[in-house]
Amino acid sequence: MTPSSGLSVMRALEALSTRARGLPPAMIRGALLVYWIVLLVLIHMPIPRTTEPNNGSDKIVHFVLYGWLAFLLTASLDRLVAGGWKLRVGLVLALVSAQGLIDELTQPLTGRDCDPWDWFADAVGALAALGAFYACRCWLTQARRSPAA
Repeated sequence: MTPSSGLSVMRALEALSTRARGLPPAMIRGALLVYWIVLLVLIHMPIPRTTEPNNGSDKIVHFVLYGWLAFLLTASLDRLVAGGWKLRVGLVLALVSAQGLIDELTQPLTGRDCDPWDWFADAVGALAALGAFYACRCWLTQARRSPAA
């Protein structure tokens, strides 16, 4: 990557961040609510039993689904919860992990399996999303502060 392409990537991310900051908080919370409801429905839908062994690909699905939940929840709570980013990270991680645990414990009610590794994938996905959220924010904040080269 050339220095000029790195600068254009940075400008594109900055423009995206500026537009995202312009979103009304109610819109972000609305997206969170819709996503959370869809997630609950998807996680509890009965799935047909197959004769093929599970190759673990559902762990990737759990990682991504709960990562997005953590990302949206972080974006929703970011300006609402005072006390610094560490408190918000702890709160989001606790909420998403609790949701994952509740989902796993209630899945047998719909004919699905309760798998602790799914819960682990949920929590790791949430942690990765939190890291990505705050790493991007830190990088964009530093980019805005430093003069353009």
